[in-house]
Amino acid sequence: MTSLWQVGRADPEPAIDDLVLTSRQVRQVQLTIGAVEPGRLLEPVLFARNGDRAARAAESPILSSFQAAQEAVLAWHEELSPGTLRRDRIQAGSLGLELQLDGVRLELAVRLRQSLHPNQMRDELGGMYGVGLRAADRGYQLVGQVADGSPRARLGKDIWAAMQASNMVRTLNRLLVANLPDARLDS
Repeated sequence: MTSLWQVGRADPEPAIDDLVLTSRQVRQVQLTIGAVEPGRLLEPVLFARNGDRAARAAESPILSSFQAAQEAVLAWHEELSPGTLRRDRIQAGSLGLELQLDGVRLELAVRLRQSLHPNQMRDELGGMYGVGLRAADRGYQLVGQVADGSPRARLGKDIWAAMQASNMVRTLNRLLVANLPDARLDS
């Protein structure tokens, strides 16, 4: 949906439009992860031999969709020039997109580990899943604020909150791997 602010701009920014499309792609993966049974996420990986885990993971529509979303985020970043990256709106959008992807990565990691270790860390995994969900939602909202032209002061406050959430999500991802290691996922 195009806001009035976007219609009235004299100098449209294609980077913002691409950012919104990439964010929607990540959002679709997140919705799919939340809707599917955890065992279906992991099925191709469970049947993989040591050498072909990546090939078998590509057979999973969800894991391959997540990989494609991750590659879209990297492609968006690669298209930006150093000058463009210094713009407040682009910085905020970039941070929002990264937070969204990190949150979805945590959600996916939790769902996979829930199916591998159903009797371990049940409460902790549920809490981590919630943190990933909130982080992904916060990142998606930040990208939406950038697209709608939120004032610089508002973005500054949200950027700070997103940076804190991003650090927490990355720490939880590392803790998850350290506390529930699994050769099928961590190699």
